[in-house]
Amino acid sequence: MNNNLNYPKSIIFDWDGTIVGSEKVVFESLRKTMLDFGYKDHEIKSAYDIFSHSARDFLPKLFPNNWKEVLQRYYVYYNQMHLSEIAYKPLIIDLLDHAYSKKIPMFVVSNKNGKLLREEAQYLKLDHYFYNIVGSLDAEFDKPHIAPVKLATEEYIDNIDKNIWFIGDTITDIKCAIDNNMTAIYYHNENHPHAFIDDQNYELHIQCFSELIKILS
Repeated sequence: MNNNLNYPKSIIFDWDGTIVGSEKVVFESLRKTMLDFGYKDHEIKSAYDIFSHSARDFLPKLFPNNWKEVLQRYYVYYNQMHLSEIAYKPLIIDLLDHAYSKKIPMFVVSNKNGKLLREEAQYLKLDHYFYNIVGSLDAEFDKPHIAPVKLATEEYIDNIDKNIWFIGDTITDIKCAIDNNMTAIYYHNENHPHAFIDDQNYELHIQCFSELIKILS
């Protein structure tokens, strides 16, 4: 890992755990849902590693026969909490403002349901920063597949390459970036619920967005 990054021609952000601190809402909604459908608390904790994947990718593995019913229950819990509980990650507005002032095109590619994702972006008044906001079900496949990245950027960027920063907090984000030849920037600090990823070839690990603001200055 190094901090000699190419100056970005564009920046792609993950959403949950990167731009907004919504992890507790996501996990609590999943916990309640899984308890409703027969899981025990210790089993839920052991399943957290796959929660960075989209619901349509991970729920069929846990509930092969009724995953769509489970998903609807999850949305009931999530919708009860999400707009009142989500908040900006520290210094994310400063980073967005800085990149915006530099006229760097920015995008969101998330495994959150696209409709919910854009609702949250509008509610938090963040949507104007981004050329495109793409979530789960918007493309044929979700992260770590390249499909949502292409959908988000195809009208604005000719080539997907190392001059694109991909910033995220989970192994799914890192895999998406590395597999598709983007610059992987791993955002993780002691407040993150996911275990630290220390075996991936990401270009940079940051604990605070001030590190990227300095690079862009």
